Amino acid sequence: MWASVGLTPAAARQLAERWIDAWNAHDLDAILEHYAEDVEFVSPFVANITGERSGVIRGKGALRTYFVRALNAYRDLHFELEAVTAGVSSVAIVYGSVNDLRAVEVMELADDRARRVLAHYGRR
Repeated sequence: MWASVGLTPAAARQLAERWIDAWNAHDLDAILEHYAEDVEFVSPFVANITGERSGVIRGKGALRTYFVRALNAYRDLHFELEAVTAGVSSVAIVYGSVNDLRAVEVMELADDRARRVLAHYGRR
């Protein structure tokens, strides 16, 4: 077994469940509580929602605008938590997403908030 460093599996699971619950409630403020002010968010959906071809959102204010657009674009959005893995200062959340996609979001954490997020999608 590896040394006990970083997030515990239980803490990672709790974070993921709170994050999923916030999204499923479409509660923008609760969603944004999970992100640092200087967050960098990288997702293929960024280009679809905003037209930003780089796929990158920087800063919590810009992320708020992006999430508002996403929630409006996917009014029936509902995520299903499938798995959670803990890293040293990160968590990977695997979940059923919109359009029958499986998503994996790797969140690098600072002070219990996502400072960098890498989102990945594939067919279920």
